[in-house]
Amino acid sequence: MDMIMEKWDLIFGVLLAVISLGLIVKATYERKTGFRCKGTIVGFSKGEKGALFPVVQFTYGGETYSMSTMNGSKKPKKGVGTETEVIYCPKNQKYVIEVGNYSDVWICLACAGMGIVLLAFYFLG
Repeated sequence: MDMIMEKWDLIFGVLLAVISLGLIVKATYERKTGFRCKGTIVGFSKGEKGALFPVVQFTYGGETYSMSTMNGSKKPKKGVGTETEVIYCPKNQKYVIEVGNYSDVWICLACAGMGIVLLAFYFLG
């Protein structure tokens, strides 16, 4: 048990860096392989801690969909009735990605950076 406690920064740093880099690859893949669709914000869904996620209505393959976007905020920049462009991945029926919103990628990069810093502390410290 003491050995694990001594190496927590190594273990946690590796896990944080690997998971974050995996999520960046997933986000990049979805953005490159998804279908771009024009849509209209028809409302907001409320998430944890008061974040509002725009619900976008769009048409893909002759079908009309209404889905929340992946990234939300407490003060949305766009309101109901605003046109926006989304990336729709048919395999992912949970959310769409709003074009131009990279906050998920930035969060993953920050987490990967923290993991790398922990690894540096382990190897240099």
